[in-house]
Amino acid sequence: MSDVMERPDIDTFRRVTLVDLSGMADWLIARLQERHPTATSAQIVGWLRSCMDNNEFWFVCTDHTCALAGVRRVPLEPFPVAEEIFVFARPGHEDDAEPLYRRMASWAAHQEATILRVDVHTDVTRSNIRATVGAVIAKPHVYLRLDRQE
Repeated sequence: MSDVMERPDIDTFRRVTLVDLSGMADWLIARLQERHPTATSAQIVGWLRSCMDNNEFWFVCTDHTCALAGVRRVPLEPFPVAEEIFVFARPGHEDDAEPLYRRMASWAAHQEATILRVDVHTDVTRSNIRATVGAVIAKPHVYLRLDRQE
């Protein structure tokens, strides 16, 4: 037996279950509240539970990582758009999250998406995403600020 710890095979990823959600709730909720500070734990858990058995979402985990992506239809466009919602890893396991992008891209292709938006809310650097799945095209998004503070 080797004393060298090997990186887990990505085939150990699985769809998130209630047991998984309970086991990672502490760190996952904290990470999501960083970006959504007004969301309560109950709201986050309710939303995550609604994604678990919904075919519009790809919600998977390993022992130390978790990823959620979704697919949506764009009016008058023939193909849907897939979007990373988040890809997180427990501290010290960031490298374990990289292979999830390969599987996410495969899932998006099976959804007939022609675009997969990545680098949205992730512990994986853009250069590591590129190294995992190939070309990453960066396009700026333009937004209007609607909360009129005068």
